[in-house]
Amino acid sequence: MTPEVSGPPELIYVGDPLCSWCWGFAPSLRKLRLAYPDRFRYRLLVGGLRTGESALPIDDQVRAYLARAWEQVERRSGQPFDHEFLKTADFVYDTEPACRSVVAARSLAPELVFDYNEALQDAFYHRGLDPTRLETFVAVARELGLSEESFEELVQSKDVARETRDDFDTARAMGASGFPTVVVRANGSTSVVARGWLSPEALTDQLASWLG
Repeated sequence: MTPEVSGPPELIYVGDPLCSWCWGFAPSLRKLRLAYPDRFRYRLLVGGLRTGESALPIDDQVRAYLARAWEQVERRSGQPFDHEFLKTADFVYDTEPACRSVVAARSLAPELVFDYNEALQDAFYHRGLDPTRLETFVAVARELGLSEESFEELVQSKDVARETRDDFDTARAMGASGFPTVVVRANGSTSVVARGWLSPEALTDQLASWLG
């Protein structure tokens, strides 16, 4: 049934910048936004893939697990991965710092939050930059023309840390138990319309009732 709305429905993308399937989904999301810029009010929430006790130091076992996942995402989506970087990567796979950086970008320049999120994914998966370091976040912000000083201050602020945790809670309350998830909110109701990776064509099909 096509929702009857007085204004554009809200499309909420829930992901994590360090989720490989979210990187695979990036072209689908970008193409949707470019093709239908006014059909939805687009919103981005970070979900928190691995935070706190679920964060993992990169050891040989984790490295092998990620390598298999990256190969699968690359085959299905065509997105590029720097597999050589993963062979020598040495960091704790904690996605909260990267999520905080996305929230900081959203606070500083909400119109660029989708661009920042995708650029950060590219910096990690394609360019082999450490996805947990402040230097990486600032470099991506700089490339998008954001104020480095303002951005760096926000990333490390208590307000952004709290807002990031609020995103995690909101995502769970919406039923986003995995990433990526796409939710549409219209007429006071919320519907999960996509879970997991979809091609651009499949994503459009899932949203057909809202796209007319």
